[in-house]
Amino acid sequence: MNILDFNNSIVILQDSMKDRFLKMMNDEGKLLNIKVITLSEFKKKYFFDYDNKAVHHVVKKYGVIPSVAKIYLENLYYVVPFVNKKVDFLIDILNDLKFNNLLTFNPLFKEFFNGKKVILYNLCFVDKFYNKAFDELRDKCEVISYDEEVNISGKKNVYRAKNSEEEVLFVAEKISKLLLDGVSINNIKIYNIPSSYIFVVNKIFKLFNICIDLPYSSSLSGSLIVNKFKELY
Repeated sequence: MNILDFNNSIVILQDSMKDRFLKMMNDEGKLLNIKVITLSEFKKKYFFDYDNKAVHHVVKKYGVIPSVAKIYLENLYYVVPFVNKKVDFLIDILNDLKFNNLLTFNPLFKEFFNGKKVILYNLCFVDKFYNKAFDELRDKCEVISYDEEVNISGKKNVYRAKNSEEEVLFVAEKISKLLLDGVSINNIKIYNIPSSYIFVVNKIFKLFNICIDLPYSSSLSGSLIVNKFKELY
């Protein structure tokens, strides 16, 4: 790629790509007029942002730990008005935070794009949530998609976990990072999940608020404590 192609533009990219892109700008050795915005920065400025006061409010009112409160707050961005108990719950939180002035809105940020050239860098697999916002930008400025070919050949990393819970936790954290980078959950696939992992996957993914549909059924006679009782008996 030629970094000069991005001069006099606003570049929106994945969070994980920012350091690499800034390094390419620095290596060029020229003064470039490029404004770099990550997806996380774009989301917080285009829609709304929150601070520790909002986290504390959710913790206190809904009786959850801070990490769960943050998951609730992050999911507020994706709330849509359809009938669903989970979504209704998030809408209640959103309206409550608005009423208590615990969300920060930046109306001038949208005006910042007027008449500018915006380049979406390697965002071909971005979630439709972002695409809707980018479509709105097209009404006020020039929006261009710039996607490089991704080389998937070469060395692969191999990881070893101590147990199934550590393994599934690692996968959940990786998926969360992909979602943070704007990758649609529909483009994330997991294959060959052993039946013995289904309970652990459902449990840990629920903590990360990652939607996954795996069949799981259990019976009292097959539980660990009952098997142990039968063994001792």
